[in-house]
Amino acid sequence: MPTPTELRKGKVINHNGKAYIVTSIDHRTPGRRPSFVQAGLKNLIDGTTLEYKFMNSETVSFLETDTKPMEFSYTDDMGFHMMDPNDFEEVLIPAKMVEDLKLYMVEGQTYNVLFVSGKAVRVELPASVEMLVTEAPEAVRGDTSSSPQKTITLQTGLNVQAPLFIKVGEKVKISTEDGTYQGRA
Repeated sequence: MPTPTELRKGKVINHNGKAYIVTSIDHRTPGRRPSFVQAGLKNLIDGTTLEYKFMNSETVSFLETDTKPMEFSYTDDMGFHMMDPNDFEEVLIPAKMVEDLKLYMVEGQTYNVLFVSGKAVRVELPASVEMLVTEAPEAVRGDTSSSPQKTITLQTGLNVQAPLFIKVGEKVKISTEDGTYQGRA
C-alpha cells in the first residue's frame, strides 16, 4: 500500500470511505517527534474541505482517475457545463467543485476534466490562460518609477496587476498558479 509521502497535489484518494482530491501537501518533521504529512483535502461529492495529518506509518488508498479534454460551454445555477469536442456529449460539474477556478475559465476554451469512477468531478487548469482585457485605466504621464503597475480587469472578472502599456481589448497571459500577469498573448 502507498504511504502518505507519495501524496501529490491533484491526486484522488479514498479517505474514511469518501473520495477526496489533494489540494495542498506539506511534509513536516518536528524535532524529536515522528514526521508526518499535512494534507489539504477537498471532498469530491459535497465540496467540503479539511486538513488532515497523515502519520508516515499510515497507508493511503489512491482512486482510479481519468482525464479527458473538454470544452467549457457555459455556466448557470446548476454548475459548469463542459462538452466533449469529439462526440458533443455534455457533462455538468457542480459549481462548488470549481468555485476556486472559475476566474480562470474562459468559455470556448478546452480544459482537462478529471473523472473519478466515470463521473466528472474537477477541472484541471493549464499553467497559464489567455484572457481579454475588459478594463484598464489609462497610464498617468510621468508615472515611470521602477516597474510601475496598474490594476486591469479581465473578461472573467479577475483583477490583475499589469504594466502600464496594457490596454482594453488586448489578450494577456495569466498564471493560474498565483494569478499574476505573464505577458501579452
